[in-house]
Amino acid sequence: MEAQTGTTTGYVYGRVYDTGVTEPGVRRAACARSSAGGAVREPEYESGWTWINAGYNMQIGYNDEYYGAITAPAPGSYRYVYRFSRDEGVS
Repeated sequence: MEAQTGTTTGYVYGRVYDTGVTEPGVRRAACARSSAGGAVREPEYESGWTWINAGYNMQIGYNDEYYGAITAPAPGSYRYVYRFSRDEGVS
């Protein structure tokens, strides 16, 4: 995605499937976080990724879909990723 400094990207979406957690009729137990970083950065081992909480959007089949909007720290191209956990975002 392309963004200018301080502009919001609009919503970016992420989906997750976890047996016993995301099926229809099951209480939501996952925590989702979204982040954007430079187009050449990897979120696993490079700095420059700022994580924000994502909101639950809807059930799609056996997947839960989440959404969040990311604000660009500087002009440029960005990647976005999601990470999910069952511990309310502690990890």
